[in-house]
Amino acid sequence: MVVGRHPTMLMGDAELARRSRDGDVGAYEELVRRHRGSAYRVAHAILGSPDDAEDVAQEAFLRAFGALGTYDHRREFSAWLSRITVNCAISRLRGRERNQRREQAVDDPPGPTTPERELVTGELRTRVREAIDVLPVKQRVAMMLFALEDMGIAETAYAMGCSAGTVKAHLHRARHKLAADLSAYMEEDE
Repeated sequence: MVVGRHPTMLMGDAELARRSRDGDVGAYEELVRRHRGSAYRVAHAILGSPDDAEDVAQEAFLRAFGALGTYDHRREFSAWLSRITVNCAISRLRGRERNQRREQAVDDPPGPTTPERELVTGELRTRVREAIDVLPVKQRVAMMLFALEDMGIAETAYAMGCSAGTVKAHLHRARHKLAADLSAYMEEDE
């Protein structure tokens, strides 16, 4: 045994999930430590807000803890947690969109991004983020899980709760939409 390492650090996710289900708090803490970054990235890619992403990642871990009895140990824990995170983020996004529609009925529509943001993040990065943000939610989620989280088609399908063919269709549509949106921007610079 390596000195200074807790035994849970050497266990696989499936074993940690089983032990967590049986009441081992240390095992669940290890699962959180291993997967909190990924849950945050998934939530942030969907929501675009660091604060909302942090809240959703925490909510996803709470829901996962409550649902450990339903976890299928033949699947990757990361894909199962991503599925929960996606569902939590989409719920938050829908709530946010309802609130924005209410606010826009009263206020003026939001203006363009600020010049300060353009300077900090760079115009191309902003354009890419804007193009991703306007993708339909399922295309955005598929693109984020597959391209940014390096999940395979099968894992992405599981995380999204759909078939592999549906994921491929979402990715295909997202790529074409992004290419079209960004090609117009690239032509402006030439």
